[in-house]
Amino acid sequence: MGIKQCLIWLKRFRYREGYGVHSPFAYNLITQVIYEKLPYYAYKELDRARRELLKNPKINKSRKKALLSTKVNQLLFRLVNRTQPETILEIGTSVGLSAMYLSAAKKN
Repeated sequence: MGIKQCLIWLKRFRYREGYGVHSPFAYNLITQVIYEKLPYYAYKELDRARRELLKNPKINKSRKKALLSTKVNQLLFRLVNRTQPETILEIGTSVGLSAMYLSAAKKN
């Protein structure tokens, strides 16, 4: 990491985890969704389904590389769980992994 990146990181450090954010909505989103560390009710089942899905030999390597990480999928789950949107449109690799996380957070 160069000196410029270190200075940028130091400048932004005090705002991590919501400190210095004045908007109540943004503060709650940051602290209760983005930086949430507690496991949610569906994480274990979703991780098990993810492992089973990735064992499928029909999914080629290029699609597996294009899949989002577990961390990103869990963030998507928390966002949908928090906002409960009426409609969700997911465009992805046609594997359905992200859609599985999204639908687990919004049952109907």
